[in-house]
Amino acid sequence: AWNILDISTVYYQSRDAGYQSNVAYEQSRKVIHNILQETRTLYWKTLAAQKLLPMMDNMIEYMTLEVDDMNAQAKQMASRGQNMSMADLVKKRKYMEAVKNVSALKREMETAEVRLASLMGFHPSTQYKLVGSEYGNFTLPDMKSDLAQLEWLALTNRPELRVHDLFTNVDDLKIVVKGFRDVNQQKYKNDPNYY
Repeated sequence: AWNILDISTVYYQSRDAGYQSNVAYEQSRKVIHNILQETRTLYWKTLAAQKLLPMMDNMIEYMTLEVDDMNAQAKQMASRGQNMSMADLVKKRKYMEAVKNVSALKREMETAEVRLASLMGFHPSTQYKLVGSEYGNFTLPDMKSDLAQLEWLALTNRPELRVHDLFTNVDDLKIVVKGFRDVNQQKYKNDPNYY
């Protein structure tokens, strides 16, 4: 439930220019982070698409021709009054499902190329080629920092947490810490108000 103190706190925070500036800064950091994350993801999807799309086209074409051959065989057998074997029908169904799945993956990879082009400011029909390790000396840089330290920095600098810190009053935190000064005290387990 909201009381008058909560409402007044929100009112003064919304009127404080410094607070609004800090929240806007953290929101802009979050937007930049999201764009960088999406760009990284789309880069790797597009690089994979450049390698895999020709193979996918060949796979789809091969499996479609196999299904067409099976359909022709089934038609010939039906004219003679025979049916295809269960193994051939299962094989045909698997081919059809594989064509469907590969086609869906192909569409997703093609849209990744278009989305990356739009993030880079290209017209969607612009042809471009991404550089990967197969084009020469393209190695990922070594990390000079400890992975645990980078993880700690990433967690502590999350925009959501920093906006939450703007709401938090440091004096309230000090009061809570003073309340738990005695480590061996078990009173807080039985008393919810103290907890």
